[in-house]
Amino acid sequence: MKFLNPSGFWLLLGVPLLIIIYIIKSRHEDRPVSSTYIWKLSTKLKKKRFPLQRIRKLLVFFMQLLMIVLLSFVAAQPAVAGGEGYDTIVILDASASMQSVDEGDTTRFEKALSDLKRLAKKTEQEHTFTLILANDTPTYAVLHAQTESDVKKALDKISCSYGGCNEEEALILAGQAAELSDNARVFFYTDHGYESCENISVTDYSVSPWNVALEGLEMEKTAEESFLITGTVTSYGKEAQITVGLRLDDKAVDAQRIVCPKDTATQVVFEIKQTELFDTAEIYVNIEDALEADNSYALCNCRVRPFTALLVSEQPLYLENALKALGNCTLTVTSSLEQADLLGKDLYIFDGITPEQYPTDGAILVFGTDHLPNGLISGISYDSATKPKVNKEASFDFSRGLSFEKTMIKKYTALIGGPEWTPILYCGNAAVLMTATLPGGMQCSVFSFDLHDSNLPLQAEYLRLLQGIIEYSLPSMLKITDYTVGQTAEVAVLPRTEKLYIGYPGESFKELSVSQAVYPISLSTVGVYSVVASYASKDGVYTDFFAHVPLEEMANSDGEHIVVILNEQSSDGMQRYDGIFFYLALAILLILLVEWGVYYSEQY
Repeated sequence: MKFLNPSGFWLLLGVPLLIIIYIIKSRHEDRPVSSTYIWKLSTKLKKKRFPLQRIRKLLVFFMQLLMIVLLSFVAAQPAVAGGEGYDTIVILDASASMQSVDEGDTTRFEKALSDLKRLAKKTEQEHTFTLILANDTPTYAVLHAQTESDVKKALDKISCSYGGCNEEEALILAGQAAELSDNARVFFYTDHGYESCENISVTDYSVSPWNVALEGLEMEKTAEESFLITGTVTSYGKEAQITVGLRLDDKAVDAQRIVCPKDTATQVVFEIKQTELFDTAEIYVNIEDALEADNSYALCNCRVRPFTALLVSEQPLYLENALKALGNCTLTVTSSLEQADLLGKDLYIFDGITPEQYPTDGAILVFGTDHLPNGLISGISYDSATKPKVNKEASFDFSRGLSFEKTMIKKYTALIGGPEWTPILYCGNAAVLMTATLPGGMQCSVFSFDLHDSNLPLQAEYLRLLQGIIEYSLPSMLKITDYTVGQTAEVAVLPRTEKLYIGYPGESFKELSVSQAVYPISLSTVGVYSVVASYASKDGVYTDFFAHVPLEEMANSDGEHIVVILNEQSSDGMQRYDGIFFYLALAILLILLVEWGVYYSEQY
């Protein structure tokens, strides 16, 4: 037996103090009486009660002494060694690297499950088994199970992920489970090279196998109408010659054999000479290595998103040439509103012509107008050459870095809009370009000057400004197309979207809700995902994105020393006598009652 709080025995100092009190206590006291006659009559009775009187005084002393000893014993917190029985808490690494195959056809995760089933056989009725599945969001797979069958049922349901391992969160869950136990042991089954410590035992499943990982892909278009596609390849465990293939839209187009030094990132460059655009570029390797999930890497949305536009203008030259230069616009040009079909386009451009009612199913650009949509009247007109300046307070990425030092605007009108209108360009103190989101979610941008009253179309900034406004007005459903498994992709539900679908890798499409502005998608599988939106008035749009294995899971990196804070009792393997404290307190209470009874009978 041990005591968890030995300082509680300081209460035993009350024993000598009690003895000193009894030594210095006066044994008689003087009392005046009127006669001694009564003492003579009680002599016989006093002789008969004398032995009992001595026992009664000793009984009070021993009761007080026993009470001091019991109080010090309780304060010292007696504990006993837990023995063979203990509560088991297991953290199981369920990250992508645990799907590596070191030898045979058995993954590290499957080996860990086999070891867990053997460990579960030690689960006893008076002890519990807790399993924490450590992936990107660790959870309890089983909590305080008391039978082997309950543990095995939980093991049959769990699976390994393609994401990372959040060790910190898993350790927090282990600490919370340990707080409910008086004698707990924590085990961590992983392949990340962690070391065992005082209060946690680590089983390491990493054996440094050979694994080829494709870790990145980039593309750029050259002046010779060709594409440079650069991939990053690493051979973990040994130097190797590797054949890397390239697919464009699922069609194999090229392959290269490269030498990859051990544990060193190596680049492979493909030059594709073709004028046709493609949606997805993918590099891949066909080899038997430890982890198959990182044997391909895709780059999605290589093709610039196409859009349809309607241009209503009597002098469309500047705008028509600029839109054609963008290369991804299907343009319809008309000179009057009577000939225009204001339905089913992504973008509507009105140059010097103001419709009575604007379209509601696409973004809007207005040039050379003297008033804003929604009845907002513009301000004073100016007829003086002025250089436009970018509004520095406007948070538009496309306006940053634009310089209009050589640009002059001769005639313009000061735009005055409500709080929903944001200025982008100023001439002096007058806003000449403003943008806002109209009811229904469509974006509208208004230029208060005619392009023919400015030399802006002759400047390099003209195409950059127009392209930036169009990209801003026609937002994509996804801001990025390269994710890591475990992350959440946020799909923007564009205005007028009637139905939204998500296609998971290797699975059919599922319909998503369009009742919210952004729809989150948790990424749990490696591969290419597809998002498709449909509209009533125009063709649907789609976008693809790729989710890859976390880079740290592609190689067995060295882990740090793990420390998990458990309760004080479990760190010593001791078990407190919690049940006996009630009986000790009851005994102390009985002693107090006996002492009080003896004292009462002596006095009265």
